[in-house]
Amino acid sequence: MNEKLETKNHKIFKSFMKKLFSLTFLCLLNFSLYSQDNLNQDLKQAKKHYQKGNYGSSMQTLRQLRLVAKKTDTAFYTEVVNGLCFSLYFNLHKMVLVETNWDSVIKLSNEYLNVVKVDSIFANPELQSKKYWIYKDLLVAHHGLGNHKDAEEYRKILYSSKNQGLLPDGLNEYFNFEKFVFNDLNVWAYEWFTELGDKETEGSFSKHVYYIYSKDSKGKDKEQLFTLETVKVHKLQAEQADFVLTKRIYKKDSEKSETMWTYQFKNPVDFTELHNAILEYLKGNTEPDAKMKIKR
Repeated sequence: MNEKLETKNHKIFKSFMKKLFSLTFLCLLNFSLYSQDNLNQDLKQAKKHYQKGNYGSSMQTLRQLRLVAKKTDTAFYTEVVNGLCFSLYFNLHKMVLVETNWDSVIKLSNEYLNVVKVDSIFANPELQSKKYWIYKDLLVAHHGLGNHKDAEEYRKILYSSKNQGLLPDGLNEYFNFEKFVFNDLNVWAYEWFTELGDKETEGSFSKHVYYIYSKDSKGKDKEQLFTLETVKVHKLQAEQADFVLTKRIYKKDSEKSETMWTYQFKNPVDFTELHNAILEYLKGNTEPDAKMKIKR
């Protein structure tokens, strides 16, 4: 009885597997036909999205193409990889300039780095060099989330790349490391690679500069109002602070300077302390200890 039942079950199983095989074969055949007939059309559609500035739509299509395209089809796969990287890059550029969705910036940045690493033989040299801008975006995103310690990983990468002469123009002297919005102000923070002790720092020197802008109706920068800078202290004793927070207002014929000795920093600067000092000033909780005006 058991033997007959097993034989019957075996026949049913064989019949089921035969049908499953046929169904799978048809699916694969349809997929193959789709690949041959429609991949080029999808690539054209992705290009149209890209040309219209719809980088998100272009990115989604190219992601799918990268999954199904064959690397043996070198020309096609190369075009897909480069298109995806450009879409990711310009989408990131737009997000960092206009938005503050830092989680998405981190996700897309890591995707970009993964693509140029895994498919390095297909990505052109220009896209390979863009990875340094992506490291900068990751730095900005982590600072934006308040993860100042996590941001240090990317700051170290930038400094190491600077020392090796690898950074592209526009990133080889200074870099944006933080961006945030405070009430009706846009705040952009930049850091110079120049270090204390370098020849360039013998006179007055600012390591970090926060540019404070008013906003227009669309939330974009309207007018630079002033800067908040970590200015070098000409100290007499080693244990003294290296920098002091200073406000500067630049005009055509003069420069107004206000020093806040409440906020002093040792080198290297603690970025949590620096960020909090900037916020306290913007909240109106800090008064300057010394004022100076220089005519040009």
